[in-house]
Amino acid sequence: MISILKKLKHQSKLFELYKFVTGRIEEAQLKQVASTLTLTTILSIVPAIAVIMAAFAAFPLFATYRESLEQFLFSTLLPEQYSVQIMGYIKEFADTPRPITPNIVKPV
Repeated sequence: MISILKKLKHQSKLFELYKFVTGRIEEAQLKQVASTLTLTTILSIVPAIAVIMAAFAAFPLFATYRESLEQFLFSTLLPEQYSVQIMGYIKEFADTPRPITPNIVKPV
């Protein structure tokens, strides 16, 4: 009988903890915050990926590595709904030849 009461007491505390945690999750809008942070992180990674892909495109020696990197990013890092469009933009940026350094000094 005592063991049953102890179990009920522990279950009661666990249920109170569960109610507290779920209440805090709803109060803090945790799902919304998590999804916002995830999208922000993915979008902040894109410029770094673009620079790396442009460096790989500049040197034909790295063509196989570039293909492997594209496949890896396409399959793992980016969500499927964004990956096709984002990878298209990155490939377009990397394939367009541009001077690496801007022309800062102008002749007088």
